[in-house]
Amino acid sequence: MMKRLTRSLVAAIALSPCAAYVAGLGTNVGSAATESPAGWENGAGGSVGGGAPQVAEILTQTGAAPSLPSSVPDSGNPQRFDCYAAAPRSHWYEIGDYQRALGEIQPLASDGCAPAQHLLAVMYGKGQGVRPDPVRAYAWLLAAFSMGATPFGGADAAALGDDPNEFEIVQFGARLTDEQLARAEARASRLVNPRAIAANGAIGPTGIADAIKELRPRRAGYRLNGKLATLSSANALSSLLAEASPGGAGGAFAQLATAANSGEIPHQLAFVEAELKEVARGVAGGEQDLARELDLAANEGERFQRLELGTEVRIARFGVNAGFASQVERIAAAGSDPAGQRYWVDNCFLKMKDPGDAALLRAARGEACEKPR
Repeated sequence: MMKRLTRSLVAAIALSPCAAYVAGLGTNVGSAATESPAGWENGAGGSVGGGAPQVAEILTQTGAAPSLPSSVPDSGNPQRFDCYAAAPRSHWYEIGDYQRALGEIQPLASDGCAPAQHLLAVMYGKGQGVRPDPVRAYAWLLAAFSMGATPFGGADAAALGDDPNEFEIVQFGARLTDEQLARAEARASRLVNPRAIAANGAIGPTGIADAIKELRPRRAGYRLNGKLATLSSANALSSLLAEASPGGAGGAFAQLATAANSGEIPHQLAFVEAELKEVARGVAGGEQDLARELDLAANEGERFQRLELGTEVRIARFGVNAGFASQVERIAAAGSDPAGQRYWVDNCFLKMKDPGDAALLRAARGEACEKPR
């Protein structure tokens, strides 16, 4: 969950010279166009409360202590949605009164409150208080993501994905068609106020554009899960790595996936590959450095194995956390692999069996395999 500023801290920051830029906390300057439940396209404008305090509004107050917009709940009214809470909650949503929840959340989401935007996306995605609409759901997810609301999937009822190892928006977006995604991305750009500050510091629709650019390769990779591939050295990086593979040139050097390393980027494989490239390039002392790196990994309980090029694999988990390697399972292991054994292999060794999946692989990998790291 995103950390939220307390009421007093928001007021203090708003009076400081840095008030216009509070990145990563969902803070925005100005308000976005209001969307009504009945007419998503009406674009009725105006500030309706919620989101971050308006800096200009606070600074122009005179004769009294600064006050916050009415969207910040009084301590005696716990039922109101608090955008600045550590874990914002909607009382109406939690008791299943989705119409009241919608009436509370909609204006806050339109005013730039990232947690409200996320909850509104969930309601559109699940048809809670509104007709199910995946395009609208993804548009609001994207708006929230650009403002720093980046939850992973989970078992929470207010979630649109159940995979705890990937962004919820990636999982939900992977179910949409390219045409639906294009419409949602265009709508998200219109939802964001031109003066809103995204989590990465970008202003207005630029923050949406940056989020779109970040999410496209992750979504393509997520769609590759479960797909079939063969191990190949058909690009510059895989060719270089295969040339220096221990145990004989022409193989893909892989790290065995374990319960301990399956949920993170395989750093040991990255270190070993760095030394493999040095060996392939003929760097003096490269083979000794490679042996030392393998010894260090072995002391940490990591094991490696050379997989023959041409081996058929199923992608069990593409690029965990958008990393350089994927977890794969050998299709025909001839009884040599324990049931469910997975290997970490560099994404550059993958060649999709179905030509229709090749575009997804290109989108997920970009140009990395043609420019050795």
